[in-house]
Amino acid sequence: MSEIQPTTNAMLAMNQLVESETDNAVSLVAGLSPAQQTAFVILTRGGTISAAARTANVSRPTLYAWLEAGHPFADAYQQWKLSLAETSRTRLLMIGEAATIQIARAVNAGDTRAALAVAKGMGLLSPPPVGPSLTQTVRDARQQTIRKVARREAAAVEFAELLNGEKMQEEMRAAEASAPRTPE
Repeated sequence: MSEIQPTTNAMLAMNQLVESETDNAVSLVAGLSPAQQTAFVILTRGGTISAAARTANVSRPTLYAWLEAGHPFADAYQQWKLSLAETSRTRLLMIGEAATIQIARAVNAGDTRAALAVAKGMGLLSPPPVGPSLTQTVRDARQQTIRKVARREAAAVEFAELLNGEKMQEEMRAAEASAPRTPE
């Protein structure tokens, strides 16, 4: 008898959730025009854009304009979709309790398939992940640090050479000396 109680509590909570979902949908359409409210109801009951536009006595382009970001209709519709997704996740969590009770009953009754499915689903039958050893990880990190330092040193040398005016003057003189001279 005690195992049935959580399921009853879950059902009561789901009924309360459905009631609050209905109240939420009513509050979403409060600021919309009657035509927008009609289209909203059709869309939220699974109707198509064409059906919603036809029932609301508006054109499809008008309904698409209402669905553009920033429009109050689009905001209400997006809020409804987010609320629906959250409600669905909550319902799945609520029935999870009943599901675990059923699974426990099956496993306790000696149902090998159920036990195997649970163990597999929990990853208990998979080998542990194998990665690099601690020694290899430290070695790789050390090599990466050495490469970074070498790159920085090379960049510093290059920068110093650019700042060294004498070397630049020598290179300019050498370039001028090797350039062909034109008679004046």
